Amino acid sequence: AGLVLDVTTRWNSTHLMLSRAIKFKDVFRNLAEVEKSYKTLPSDLEWERGELICQFLQPFAEITKLISGSSYSTANLYFMQVWNIKMWLRDHEDSDDHIIREMVEPMQEKFDKYWEEFSDILAIAVVLDPRLKLPTLEFCYTALEPSSSKFHVSHI
Repeated sequence: AGLVLDVTTRWNSTHLMLSRAIKFKDVFRNLAEVEKSYKTLPSDLEWERGELICQFLQPFAEITKLISGSSYSTANLYFMQVWNIKMWLRDHEDSDDHIIREMVEPMQEKFDKYWEEFSDILAIAVVLDPRLKLPTLEFCYTALEPSSSKFHVSHI
């Protein structure tokens, strides 16, 4: 597997680029030793931050793979994955790393637009799934916002 270029509008591509680059970390170090014109070797701190960002973006890569890689209807799984992303972003709003905190805010804004537009449709699929039903929805909405969970569940 070779290196992958980033697509700035897709978090899953950033994850893929970082995970591949991290895999070749020693290769980059060797390149810096043998090729004097190579001047862009990341510092140890930059490698650590790249690993942290890569871990942070892992759920986005997983949900993208789930949604775009399916050849069969899995709408019932989408809500849970989207909910996981929403919870993941909320959990990282107060990250110890300032770069992660700065990443979360614009991601949260974009995600909230998506959530407002599609959460009802995805939630209906959960209710129709005999394995999940309303208790799953109640749990998810309560974890997100206890004060409005009953309203959201009754709305669905």
